Amino acid sequence: MSNPTAHISTMKAYCANGVLSSDDAGCAPPGASRIAPVLSDLAFVASATQVFPVHLNLPKDAPNFDPSDPAAYPATATFTRGAPIAGHTYTPGSDIQEISADISVEQGTFRLASVDDCGYGRVSTFNIASWSDDARKAACTPAVASWAITPHNAAVAYGGSRTHISMVPGTADAVVVSSSDSATLSYYVGNHCAHQITTANAPQSIAILDGDDVGCPLVVVAENEQLSVWDITRSTKPVVRQMVSKQLLHTIAVGTGRIYAAGVDRNVYVINARTWGLEGTWGGSLKYSVGRVFESVREPSMIFAASHDDSELAAGSWAARGRKETRMKSKARCQGDARWIGTERLPGTDNIYAMTSTGSLYVYEDIFSTKLTSPSPAGDGASTADAPSDASSDSDLRHKRMHADQTGM
Repeated sequence: MSNPTAHISTMKAYCANGVLSSDDAGCAPPGASRIAPVLSDLAFVASATQVFPVHLNLPKDAPNFDPSDPAAYPATATFTRGAPIAGHTYTPGSDIQEISADISVEQGTFRLASVDDCGYGRVSTFNIASWSDDARKAACTPAVASWAITPHNAAVAYGGSRTHISMVPGTADAVVVSSSDSATLSYYVGNHCAHQITTANAPQSIAILDGDDVGCPLVVVAENEQLSVWDITRSTKPVVRQMVSKQLLHTIAVGTGRIYAAGVDRNVYVINARTWGLEGTWGGSLKYSVGRVFESVREPSMIFAASHDDSELAAGSWAARGRKETRMKSKARCQGDARWIGTERLPGTDNIYAMTSTGSLYVYEDIFSTKLTSPSPAGDGASTADAPSDASSDSDLRHKRMHADQTGM
């Protein structure tokens, strides 16, 4: 039997209780993403209609956190929640679906974006220096630039849609907004909708594939069980469309030359961004549906998965095995006090920030830094969640490129 405490973990875990009220946090729909970390001690969180900055005080003397120890509990973090961010307040009755942020160290700025279920959004640019310790004493830090996004398709404006917003890397003011109800992808430059695409199925998640990987920026979309790829600036038909899973996909993520797709079947599919071939599958990665996936900054063969339905967070390391189905084994799992209403990684790190429906904010630093190199020997009591969950073979996945002239779209 393997010894789960044979290695020393360098992971740290913190929990700040009451960042949002349970009423504000509990109303978030499944799959919402209401947290966006920017700095190690600064994150933005959202209620149904407002976005707030949260200044965290993470105790420096916190002990290492061992996720394999049942008695381990995150260290208590204190916080100060600032005033609502100007412009990111939405009409009562609407529902913020997603907030996101990106950071440009070279320019000393970061961008914050939010979108509600009607497709209305807001993007703001801030100077990083304006969020220094002294500046945080101010009631509100003004944005360098801020602009509103109005739904280009009137059908979206009725509300109740699952929407996403992603900022286009390498641009100052370009974002992509997806809507499940209208089955559209809208490309905005500032507040102008420069191009709109109608997808074959409702988009469940979007991610931007950097042009360095494929030659030009592309938008990757989870459409029900399919993955599609678009040139958002001019496409009317997908560059690629292929079946990925037999069940609904909840999330798409991009990494170093790879695309990650996951959802109801609990499998994480790893797809090569150049050949569109299947590189690996983490079968049964979580107990319930997968809601978010992240590629490790430290080790690209390691990925993190967060639950769509509860508060499980796990890590796994994968390796290709020719045409055989590949597996990733997780020896690292932890959970929050209620279902996640947002999980996000701090840019440039393997630190995960997560909000729960009770209003608690969790921070996991250097997440799952050990216990990832070897699968468990048979009979070591490995979790049943490590077993495959209807993990499909290559032929079942039908991972074949289907160009626009084949799809007839």
